[in-house]
Amino acid sequence: MSTDTADPYFNIFNAYRGSSRRGEEVVERQLEDNLTRALAITLSHTRGSEACTGLLRTLGVSEPGLGDDLICRLQVKNQERDWPDPSTRRLAVITGTSPDGFAATDYSARSGRADAVLIGGGFLVAVESKLGSQLVEEQLRNHCVSLGIPASSPWHVTTWSQLARASRAGLRDPLPNGVARFVLSQFEEYLRMNGFGGFVEEHFAFFALSGEKRATLTREGIRRSLAELIGTIAADWGTTWRPDVGNIQARNVVTFAALRPEGEGILPHLSVAIDAEGVEIFANIETQRSHSRLMRAWRRDPGACLDFLERLGRQDTSERLLAPWRLRVLRRIPGKLPREILDCPDLDLSLNSLACLEKATTLSLLEGTFARRADEVSPEVKVSRTYHASFVLAHADDLAGRLTNDARELEPFFEWLGQPVR
Repeated sequence: MSTDTADPYFNIFNAYRGSSRRGEEVVERQLEDNLTRALAITLSHTRGSEACTGLLRTLGVSEPGLGDDLICRLQVKNQERDWPDPSTRRLAVITGTSPDGFAATDYSARSGRADAVLIGGGFLVAVESKLGSQLVEEQLRNHCVSLGIPASSPWHVTTWSQLARASRAGLRDPLPNGVARFVLSQFEEYLRMNGFGGFVEEHFAFFALSGEKRATLTREGIRRSLAELIGTIAADWGTTWRPDVGNIQARNVVTFAALRPEGEGILPHLSVAIDAEGVEIFANIETQRSHSRLMRAWRRDPGACLDFLERLGRQDTSERLLAPWRLRVLRRIPGKLPREILDCPDLDLSLNSLACLEKATTLSLLEGTFARRADEVSPEVKVSRTYHASFVLAHADDLAGRLTNDARELEPFFEWLGQPVR
């Protein structure tokens, strides 16, 4: 048994389009199929290399020799005679987030086929891909029965983002030829383009384009990247605040994901934003209710706020390649049209500079800046740090860790506001 090189599914220039139906569910399903196909193509072209071994380890395969004579099959329903012994067969499940959360899977509408089967070195791994849908044990058990995988064999669960990181690691090692390097690099970029394992240049360029030139897949890739990023920050930070990912409208030049505390209205919260310039993380006070909380905390203990801002401003950012923290205040003025609000920048000051001022000067400056003026709805106040797009692209593997550390540094500010994160 061998891979049929004439099979159009293995031609890198042939994109699987699936059902002729339209809608978000169909788009997700097509992407799920194309991700699996891209993985099979990449393994086929990198077989025998350390990169292939790294990808297989991410799929839960640690047995030596599996990559040397690897065979990839797509959409497999039943076992075949020349397959290896059942005791050597495994099931791997690859999951991926959806920007709008997980949807229930209608298993009855799906075929009983495994998305891919990898065979080599006397072992077999069946692959089931899940993108924006929940795992259904019945489906996985049926795959085990139809493919002769022992019920006692545990399922190995990994993510498309972990495969993206394994691909980046593989690109640092020697590869058999230029074609293998090209396919692996394109696979890694394809995963990031669709929101798995980091951002790509197209995600930042998206916000510099007019609405009619913006690609739907790029838009959803941005939202999926933000969903994964904010979810990772929430888990690593250990907060009880709930993740929320914003939509991207035709005229939006920035989009957000947030961690919001439970409660009525919009309370002080943590936001992560992406635009053409880069990625920004910030403590966000943007409504009248959250501004009232800021002013109560300010009247109660302005010194604690000043001490917090000074600590952030005293950080040495040169060795850590970090942009300094900033304090930004926008005046939100009603416009001429109904419900129109105009954002007018009032203060945008590096906390490094703020830390150099006398405390009395800082106190007077912030007293006037934080106060709501008669002609505005309420000011928006942010303590923020921005990572330039080039920095984000160069540090794809540790961006979530950096942002989680930033969230921890902002935690005393939320505590001062009376908004605990746990």
